[in-house]
Amino acid sequence: MRSLVLLALAVGFAGSCIKDIDRPPPTNYLRNPQSFTVQGMLNADLSTGAQDFTLRLDPGHRAMIVGLPGRAMTVPVVSSDGVSFRAGSPVVLPVPNTGCGSQATYSDFHFIAGTDSISGTATGIADLTQGDLAFQKKAQLDFHGLPDVTGPSILADSAEADPLAVVTFVASEPLSVATRAQLISPGEQIPLALLSSDGNVTVGFQRPPAALRYDTRYKLAIDNWTDLAGNPGPPLDEIITYPPPPLIPPDGFESATDSLPGATIADATVFPPISGERSALVGYPTVGYSQSARFTVRLAVAAGDTVVRFSLREFIPNGFPGGLNTQLRLAAPGGAISSVPLTQLSGGTDQVLPNGMHVTAGPVTAIEAPLPEGVGNEVVFDLQTGIINPGCTLPLPVPGYQIDDLRVE
Repeated sequence: MRSLVLLALAVGFAGSCIKDIDRPPPTNYLRNPQSFTVQGMLNADLSTGAQDFTLRLDPGHRAMIVGLPGRAMTVPVVSSDGVSFRAGSPVVLPVPNTGCGSQATYSDFHFIAGTDSISGTATGIADLTQGDLAFQKKAQLDFHGLPDVTGPSILADSAEADPLAVVTFVASEPLSVATRAQLISPGEQIPLALLSSDGNVTVGFQRPPAALRYDTRYKLAIDNWTDLAGNPGPPLDEIITYPPPPLIPPDGFESATDSLPGATIADATVFPPISGERSALVGYPTVGYSQSARFTVRLAVAAGDTVVRFSLREFIPNGFPGGLNTQLRLAAPGGAISSVPLTQLSGGTDQVLPNGMHVTAGPVTAIEAPLPEGVGNEVVFDLQTGIINPGCTLPLPVPGYQIDDLRVE
């Protein structure tokens, strides 16, 4: 009997020791919101390694915010003792190093937390996408973290910026929705819109669809530049936009040299011009059909001008559909950007180039597009092909284009 009592006491003692090890002592109970920098490791079956994120726990409101660069979600939590917590709804995190929208949905996300640390485990299903393949695997995430003492940063290229791109500044962790940002240059202040995941926090800032000015320094200014824990962010870099593209005369490329940035100026020895002795060829067939291309030039705008006119012909490799993954835009520096619709190639004919290459050539189409709002004394003509993520789609041929008679009237 005595041995049984001793055994029972030993088991009880061991259990209490395990309980004390697994949980922070009562003096470390969380009574106020706390942010943690969390490091996690995914199961080897996913072969992706580390999964890092921030977690802000608010025990009073029974909620947590799980954040990554450019992404955040608010999730309810339940707890019976103020130490052990469990997510009240699934937690969805992207699976690192896989891309193409792969993510894991953790139906069981639980942890213990105190003022000085957090640790837990999450299990669920990972939905993985690679090219045109989609499959699922079991996902397990083991994680631990310490109080967040590092300020936020902006994940953006601070060297140069494309004035025609959608300028996005992604925060390294969630920020308060009270945060405001703007781009400032001499004589110009551009408010930025908040990027919000669920309305409770912001995860960055975005320039509304419009063109910045070329060869200009912009300062990113952020008010309330702290994370949710109150840690201040570092000083912010300037953005230097690209130099302006070449300004070309409205002579149908007749006075152009053998090339312009992104285009080959070709005569009949390459392919018969649309008119005159020369046309501009962008992308295929002057480059391999799998290569993307971009042709950007400026055109002078005179008082009373209202439209951009040009002639366009599409080229594609034989047997493939045309008009895919192409974007044509007109932009007013410091003003609006407008898209010019392009129809998909249909009824193309087999053509043999002087070098013996066979291509499918579409008909010559005369295009007229209105000038964008805010245009001044010049407009930007920007044609891009191959605007896809090649790692997330099947390899598709990138079309090419012949351009002529480009002018503003």
